[in-house]
Amino acid sequence: MIFRIPSKVKSLSLPPWTVPIGLLGLAFLAFGILIPWLGFYWDDWPAIQVARQQGVGAFWDFYTYDRPFSAWTYVITMPILGTTPLPWHIFTLLLRWLTTLGMWWTLRGIWKGHDGAITLAAFLFMVYPIFTQQAIAVAYSQHWTCYALYFLSLGAMVRAVHASKRRLLWMIISLAACGLHIWTMEYFIGLELLRPLILWELSAPRRITLRKRLRWIVKFWSPFLAVLGLFILYRLFWLKIPGGDPNTPQLLLDFFHAPLSVAVQFAQLAFQDIAYMLVNVWAETVAPSTILLTDRSVLLSWGLALLTTVAVTGFLLANRQVESTEKDRSADPWARRAALFGLAAILLGTLPVWITGRQAIVGFFSTRFGLGAMFGASLLLTAALEGVVSRRSHRVIIIAILVGLAAGMHLRTSNEYRLSWIKQQRYAWQLAWRAPSIAAHTAILSEGEFIYVGRHASTATLNLIYPPAANPRQPNYWFFTLGRVADEQMDSWLNGAEISDKARFFNFSAAPRSSLVVYADKPGCLWVIPPNDRDLPDLPDKTRAALGLSNLSRISSQALPIGYPPADIFGEEPAHNWCFYFEKTELARQEKNWQEILRLAQEAQGKGYTPQKSESNEPREWFAIIEAYAHTGNDSIAEALSAQILQRDSRYTPAVCRLWKQTAEDSQGNLNPSRVQSILSRLNCPK
Repeated sequence: MIFRIPSKVKSLSLPPWTVPIGLLGLAFLAFGILIPWLGFYWDDWPAIQVARQQGVGAFWDFYTYDRPFSAWTYVITMPILGTTPLPWHIFTLLLRWLTTLGMWWTLRGIWKGHDGAITLAAFLFMVYPIFTQQAIAVAYSQHWTCYALYFLSLGAMVRAVHASKRRLLWMIISLAACGLHIWTMEYFIGLELLRPLILWELSAPRRITLRKRLRWIVKFWSPFLAVLGLFILYRLFWLKIPGGDPNTPQLLLDFFHAPLSVAVQFAQLAFQDIAYMLVNVWAETVAPSTILLTDRSVLLSWGLALLTTVAVTGFLLANRQVESTEKDRSADPWARRAALFGLAAILLGTLPVWITGRQAIVGFFSTRFGLGAMFGASLLLTAALEGVVSRRSHRVIIIAILVGLAAGMHLRTSNEYRLSWIKQQRYAWQLAWRAPSIAAHTAILSEGEFIYVGRHASTATLNLIYPPAANPRQPNYWFFTLGRVADEQMDSWLNGAEISDKARFFNFSAAPRSSLVVYADKPGCLWVIPPNDRDLPDLPDKTRAALGLSNLSRISSQALPIGYPPADIFGEEPAHNWCFYFEKTELARQEKNWQEILRLAQEAQGKGYTPQKSESNEPREWFAIIEAYAHTGNDSIAEALSAQILQRDSRYTPAVCRLWKQTAEDSQGNLNPSRVQSILSRLNCPK
């Protein structure tokens, strides 16, 4: 098949300065469309908690546990961007764009005359689907800052080589950026070993002997090698991390004891990750599970993929830049050299990950380990196309298709983060409605975590919903995931042991049975479950087992101070839907305020909420209203509601029968015993 390019496109010739604009447009299409509806996730939350409750100066202590010098990024940016999601998402996307510009600028300085191919690589790099966590904006602002500094350092070094004037200035800039990115975060330390390869390329036109060429490379590289060597010595031998180093290069240390087995293990890690980075990530952009014709968001993502492909094709074809490979491929085997360089960048970019025994394919948040390899993977694929596809227009179309597929995948991923943020906001406000005040030193036990959040992040979220503790480093609340950490300690907690945990400089302890069991891993409203609800159907086993620790007396109806939950973090208080009425009736039930429950019930029913309506058809969520009607002499209404919820789900019969028996017992004779027995009989309760 022959692709025919419209003559109008052929006649265009956009200048190189339009490339940054094109890359910015691509960044918006792939990552920016849903930014106004994204929030905080995973390691964003502890950073926001520290800034909000302790001030930016506390980051120096916070990062002594792994990267002592990385605090500077938040010390500078947090006072400017604040603790609202939107500025962080814009900022981190701009950092990604600047990183891509740095790559483009650097490679153009290394390989003059190959601007077209380098531009293709830059477009591919911008959206390369290895890394799928762009929405975790606060945490990854550090990574993109360091990546941008790395390319600034490389580009400045290339400028220093080419410069006849101001060489010293470019070298100072390059060394400063090199030291800053290395000492901030070691993610891109492996890529530092590309410098001698870059210098080899830059020395090619000098036409000097091999010996002089090597001496020149060593001379130019030596100050960077000194910075790198000093950091490695510091990191391995001088840095003392409280509680042990979470990033110990264990595989490297083990090599000296069992070189053969470690070499095999290392090779396996490398081959698996490289196969994933070059092949599997692209297969995921067209996975059959993403073809859902009834899902509007998925259809929108495929529409975006098509739009991006067309736009990128037109833009790149209009940027017609002369390349030596177009004129004489045999005389200038650039594609082969660039492909080898890209492969080296993949290996070196992932080296710091592999020597710690980790992989980009293992772990929910592990795609971050592919960040360092994105550079090399983009260049390798572009160079491979350069070597096997002779026509430039065909190469452009292939790259544009890949870019479009990646953009569509990133939009689908962003939508998953958007949905997670909606759930987080609902959780925060529903918990605040149900528990406007929770006693200090309370553990929150829950079966699941929100997707893209995690256990310690959930702890930070909890402590931002409510006013801070007197000592923010000993937070009032701690989140434990049933089925993970809590499983290891559940028996001892049930036997009266203290509940405790720690993370970085945060420490938590609570007296026995100072817990609330929360069930939110379902559609509908958040439940804070009392111990006597063990008979609820569909309750997860681990949640059921933890109910012995549930203590609703930790909750009181004391109103939250104005400004909590913080609207700038969690958004304004939502409209009072069914979940508002459910949470408030549960709070009133706890305090036996039956008249308040009736008021709320009548207001809810006035808005059309019934046991048959989809928003309010969870049987458990009518228990407080049934009990209130029974306690206030309206047992016929209570019976009718009971019958309605059992008609919807008869599995609730034991729980409803238990509710009536408990209500009769609590009424101290105010409920007619024979009337209660008659109701129990009609509800098919066992005698």
